Amino acid sequence: MEVGNIKDWKRVLFILPVLNHTEQEKFRELLLEMKEMNSGLQLETIVWEPDKRKAGAKNHVRHPNEMNGTDFSLFGKLKNEHLKHYFLGDFEVLVVFPFEFPEKVRKLFKKTENGLKIGFTPKEDFYSAVFSDSSNQFSEKVRLFRKYVLRR
Repeated sequence: MEVGNIKDWKRVLFILPVLNHTEQEKFRELLLEMKEMNSGLQLETIVWEPDKRKAGAKNHVRHPNEMNGTDFSLFGKLKNEHLKHYFLGDFEVLVVFPFEFPEKVRKLFKKTENGLKIGFTPKEDFYSAVFSDSSNQFSEKVRLFRKYVLRR
């Protein structure tokens, strides 16, 4: 499937790494730009926190849209009931910003019913569109997403 016109999209799910303040601002700008292009677009995010120690720390407040490796069983089944609706829902587009995921998370991405899966690393076979980014900088990924999706 090729990247279509954003004006035809209805629901988009973003998987993001943990962002610092500057990156959060860039992402908010991207979301506002997308909403300007399609006012009816529903945008949702999941934050990927790969560090189990930080995610399990006593002083860490876990948000409902935060996902990490502890949310999966040994065989890759999603245990977190709140997160299940994201992957069983009717999102037309899945945009995955982080590079690396454990195998059990990659299995979940392969199973999702999203029509278009956009990622930033060519080594994964579950994406329908890949924007190659060797820098691994969030701002560069946002720039590529704007260039190839929003500027059509």
